[in-house]
Amino acid sequence: MQARAMSPSDAADWTHAAQLGAAVGLAWGASALLHLPEGFWAVMSALIVLRPTAGATLGAGWDRIRGTLAGTLLGLAGVALRHVHGFDGTSTTLGLVGLLAAASALLPWLRSAPITALIVLGSGGMAQHSALQVAALRAVEIGIGVGVGLLLSFASLWQAPARRFDAACAQLLRRIADQVRRDFAAPPPDAEEGERRTVALRAELRALAVLAIGAQREARMAGWLRRRPVQGDPVRMARIAARTLHDATAFTRHAALRRPDEPH
Repeated sequence: MQARAMSPSDAADWTHAAQLGAAVGLAWGASALLHLPEGFWAVMSALIVLRPTAGATLGAGWDRIRGTLAGTLLGLAGVALRHVHGFDGTSTTLGLVGLLAAASALLPWLRSAPITALIVLGSGGMAQHSALQVAALRAVEIGIGVGVGLLLSFASLWQAPARRFDAACAQLLRRIADQVRRDFAAPPPDAEEGERRTVALRAELRALAVLAIGAQREARMAGWLRRRPVQGDPVRMARIAARTLHDATAFTRHAALRRPDEPH
């Protein structure tokens, strides 16, 4: 029974593993098809952007996309300053990358920008290509990687959108039930151990809330594409799971206060 309940989560993990493998092949293949000299930058960009689902891509993954594109554009601007206006290469690179790194502390969506900017700024001359042309080619490769990552993420819309959320929710509810059984066991469990398990459950609950938002967003998109009404409400289910954990914790603590002392 437990193996069957866990299979959706395992299937989602295997699906994401297949997505990562496909991202490597597609990004490299597209670069080779266009005869780009450094296809591994497309592969790296695809792996940075790729998220398991479209809901995750439009959530936290969207920050990676914006940061990647912003870093690419600023990197191209830095290369232009170096090779068109004669700015010092080291100062320009360190200044732009340092500025982006500092800005990412204030704007979290810029966290991937310093990496992609450094990829573009680190370009040098190659056979048959000037340094400025190599920088432009790297920007194209980064764009290919972003496109591949988006394509594979949005391919999940044609699958069951809430599969990963359903598996995570079922697993959390099972662990809450196990926690209640342990709290009513004889002899009672150690208080510190019970508190550690409660903290772990709360961490899982926060992760479930993130999954719920992505699953609901993805379900709406899938419903719009398929012209079908959205079924289920993952956010509401996550709130019910949170109330279940709260009620179970309060109930076991109240029962512990009424439990007679165990003989020593």
